[in-house]
Amino acid sequence: MAISINSYNPMRAAVTPRVGRNEPGPHQVQRRGEDTVTISHAAQAAYRSTPQPVTDHKVALRSRIDNDPEFAARMARSTAYGTDLLAIEPDSLKPGRSARFLDGTPTSNITYREQYQELIGKVREKRIEFYEGEKAKGTPPKQLYEKLEAFNQALPEPYRRAVGFLNKT
Repeated sequence: MAISINSYNPMRAAVTPRVGRNEPGPHQVQRRGEDTVTISHAAQAAYRSTPQPVTDHKVALRSRIDNDPEFAARMARSTAYGTDLLAIEPDSLKPGRSARFLDGTPTSNITYREQYQELIGKVREKRIEFYEGEKAKGTPPKQLYEKLEAFNQALPEPYRRAVGFLNKT
């Protein structure tokens, strides 16, 4: 990994990491013939081995569900009773663009929104019914949460895409 430092304006030094280089030996970058930054192999390896926050969060969540029945029960109930929302494409929120849902439909399409809100309500009712049935059977919280996750993954792809489930693992 190399860091370039733009030294011509010391009040606003721009630091740009350059990741993914596999050159042998310490990597050196020289800018304007005046600054050289060297990062050791150990530092590069440490940077590459740093866990991703999203992955860490998912692992921690999974571990807590596996080891804490009360937490698993709260997560299962939250998953069952939570309301799905139509997800909006983040790039469509930039200035000068028309806001769009993940499938490309403009957010101004009221008919689309009403149809999906009705469908979302029906899915929520089915999920609650499933949750209450499993809970009545005595399904352990961890298994109940896993079954609800499977329920969500079994929903039709257009629905999962519309509410952003396809981005979740």
